[in-house]
Amino acid sequence: MPVQFDSNGIKNAASFNPGLPGPGGLASIFVHGVAVSGIVEASGYPLPTTLAGVSIVVDGTPAPILAVADIGAVNGVATQQINFQVPFEITAYPGSGSNHTVCPSCAHIVELRYGGQSSYASPQGVGPGIFVLPDGTPTIQHAADYSLVTASNPAVKGETIIIYATGLGSVANGLPTGMPATGAAPMSTKCGTPSVVTAPPNAPSVPFGTILYAGLTPGSPGLYQLNVVTSSALPSGMVGLQIDYNQCWPLYLFPFAPFNYSQSNNVSVPVK
Repeated sequence: MPVQFDSNGIKNAASFNPGLPGPGGLASIFVHGVAVSGIVEASGYPLPTTLAGVSIVVDGTPAPILAVADIGAVNGVATQQINFQVPFEITAYPGSGSNHTVCPSCAHIVELRYGGQSSYASPQGVGPGIFVLPDGTPTIQHAADYSLVTASNPAVKGETIIIYATGLGSVANGLPTGMPATGAAPMSTKCGTPSVVTAPPNAPSVPFGTILYAGLTPGSPGLYQLNVVTSSALPSGMVGLQIDYNQCWPLYLFPFAPFNYSQSNNVSVPVK
């Protein structure tokens, strides 16, 4: 029997919102039927396109794999998790070159090869994701000393913070898929630029601050960072934060836009 998974089992590896992140981003597939014990991790760069007998192909392009893991029973069924990088070579929106109507369903094709057989799913796109620690703390640092922003060490209005995310798409000057950036690798601006805004329960949404840098984090494939000078107009206390970025996707998706196609997960940031 081939490995079993469906399009909702493909998620942004940071937010775990369903869908395929933008080119270069990190994704997770939750599957049934891969025989693996514990965690098998890639041992070097470039990341392999086959690991623990598993290969992933996205829109016809082999995808680098970071890890294959047995995560135990989920809803009573043995489940495995595969973390991979979406190839930079694909387009964020199939048919997004000169004619956005080429792909009315807005779907990608993800093929998982294992044991001499293939399984397929057609996930829609999903917006960027902000990484969150197991205790629910978002991975946001103070730029001054790289300490984590926490309730006991809140962000200060006017300071620069660093938000770690994935799924923000192509970078300027290109970068080989499966390799970490060795220095600054800012996002390509051909699809516009992201914004960092306040999110519920703070309404209406207003800029969280000014972005100084948005691009890859050196040393980690698929990891992005946004360096943001926080607004002096922010309220004090726990403030909702999200990243908005549509990655060249049109506003008239048919028949309707994918869930959170341009918005990240909403995280809470302590501000004083």
